[in-house]
Amino acid sequence: DYRTKKIHALGLDSLPALQRLVFRHLIGSDRNPRIGSQKDNEWSECNNEFRTAILSAVGMNPAADIVVATAAGQRGTDATTQKVLVGPDIDGSYSVKVAGLFNFVFQLTADVIGAGRTRRTIITTPGRETLIRVSLPKPLPPEIDIPEGGGGWQKLYDAIQQTFNNGKDK
Repeated sequence: DYRTKKIHALGLDSLPALQRLVFRHLIGSDRNPRIGSQKDNEWSECNNEFRTAILSAVGMNPAADIVVATAAGQRGTDATTQKVLVGPDIDGSYSVKVAGLFNFVFQLTADVIGAGRTRRTIITTPGRETLIRVSLPKPLPPEIDIPEGGGGWQKLYDAIQQTFNNGKDK
């Protein structure tokens, strides 16, 4: 339990791996849970346990001040709006629902720009097909470039803090 360690930040790499661990724990395999009658449906228990595992890190008593979770992207359908969105590569209904468990959900792009060089950009504004979640007083810049060689977390942190500073510098 990381809460006893008083750590500042925790990385969860990755949400799909955590989901597979839940499947192994509950159904003895990392296959997708069975859908069947109420008695035979494995999804409910798996979804509840997956949600509990995430909330143990980010819920009311978070494991750290900052918790970052990663997942590759996939297209999923929002059960409420029926919109197809790019969201975390998680099986089942949580592929879109999981965003509601976090304060921020961004998309990270990585584009090769030359030999041994990659441009990494955090996309912070929702597109027509991108699942983004931000709960801040003011909008973030639409894109935040992550500098090569480090400093990306500081750049994101500074942009978030700027939304609380009424446009003033630190």
